[in-house]
Amino acid sequence: IYDFFIITSPGTYSCGTALPYYAQKYGWATIMGVQPSGGDCAVASYIDCYGLKLVMSGFIKLGSLTDGEFISDETAVVMDIPYGDMADEYYFNRPAAVELIHEYQQAAE
Repeated sequence: IYDFFIITSPGTYSCGTALPYYAQKYGWATIMGVQPSGGDCAVASYIDCYGLKLVMSGFIKLGSLTDGEFISDETAVVMDIPYGDMADEYYFNRPAAVELIHEYQQAAE
């Protein structure tokens, strides 16, 4: 059995928000980092008058109604290991991220 960890950042958006959301919802991975910043996974296709095909984040949002309020999947992810102001220390520093994961695992035992 493996433990999976997904790192998110304010640069995580559009379909990139779906992976941490569903991984957390179904218990597939631990989410670490900073809250994703926008765009939902509903992709829209577009063809301009010259026949150029584009794919972009659509205007439809994925989410659910909770007590009469719409909660978007993109904002429903809660960091299991929040980075806070130390994000730059971990995003591109694998040894530091691994050490943080080990500390999290030891605290959970």
